[in-house]
Amino acid sequence: MAGNGRGVGCAVVVVALVAGALAGAACGAVVVLALAGTSPGVATAPVADRAVPPRSSTALTIEGGDSEAIKAAISRADPGVVNVTTIETVVNRWGEYFEVPRGQGTGFLMDAERGLVLTNEHVVRGNLNPVVTVLQPDGSTVELNSRVIAASPADDIAVLQVDADNLPSLEFGDPSSLEVGDWIIAIGSPFGLDHTATVGVVSALGRRFKVPEESGSERIYDDMIQTDAAINSGNSGGPLIDLAGNVVGMNTLITSPSGASAGVGFAISANKLRAVVENLLSEGVIGFQPGIVDPQWLAAADAPEGHYLQVADVVPGSPAEVSGMREGDLILSIGGREVREPMDLRDTLSGIKPGDELEVKVFRYDGRSRGGVMRFQLTVARRGDL
Repeated sequence: MAGNGRGVGCAVVVVALVAGALAGAACGAVVVLALAGTSPGVATAPVADRAVPPRSSTALTIEGGDSEAIKAAISRADPGVVNVTTIETVVNRWGEYFEVPRGQGTGFLMDAERGLVLTNEHVVRGNLNPVVTVLQPDGSTVELNSRVIAASPADDIAVLQVDADNLPSLEFGDPSSLEVGDWIIAIGSPFGLDHTATVGVVSALGRRFKVPEESGSERIYDDMIQTDAAINSGNSGGPLIDLAGNVVGMNTLITSPSGASAGVGFAISANKLRAVVENLLSEGVIGFQPGIVDPQWLAAADAPEGHYLQVADVVPGSPAEVSGMREGDLILSIGGREVREPMDLRDTLSGIKPGDELEVKVFRYDGRSRGGVMRFQLTVARRGDL
């Protein structure tokens, strides 16, 4: 939609979330900003008429050079970068449930001991159990089931958790020390090509955007790092690293006439990442992993209609385990609020705080009870303590 370059020109700039998509699914919200103006001509003198000043040459001694520093930074950070694939549960014409890939993005491990992975919230939105793919030293990959343990839609940041030993993790750097022109590296899975590294420089600091949401509200991105390192669909949630291999940002947005990289990408500052994650891990948590219930089980158990979330796993030592909840329980309500679908659960849990006393009502079916409603009283724990 560009002008013909012969007078007044018109460019269309697309600010897009860059989570990847599989099987033709959309990759994120898109904002189109139309910019119009004149295209001034540029006067140039013939080459022969230009005065060329004398130039002196200074010999530099560089040990290894920028290329070696870039390779060392990628080598340090790449093992901690993961592919994040979201799974959608679909129902066929016979009422059978199937799980199919819905979209993909990138993430990175920030805490190996607790198995914490950071990514963009828009990568995992509406999906509580994304699959995390970790690269092994021998080049093979391992798929790990994860759960979204905390998310901030307003900040576009989500924390996932995986259960595995010997995980690599990345260190945060100090983005306040960055200057325009500093080398920077983006690592991610553009178009599904995992562990792709692109190199550029810091183009600007402190950028701010307002991005309209489908709901009609606006999501505000502030303190963004702008870079010309190529960022494409699938890079969302991946790390932006400095030449020490430390995370200085999370790749999140691109500006492009076509939707593909035009060398104008944006990353959430690592300082904001740290602050948001600290707050998220201070929130309240019950301690169970939800899953979509099998409709055949619902029919066989004669369970209450309209409820589709079941306890898939219970975190050891959590309030859920201590209260008596167990795998297979069909969730009916929490704290007096009815829970039917994943978004109901997310909305309900987003308002709880450590120390809150809650009643959880479930439907439990086994060979002895043949089904019945059970109630549990529990005290909400701090998310970061589990």
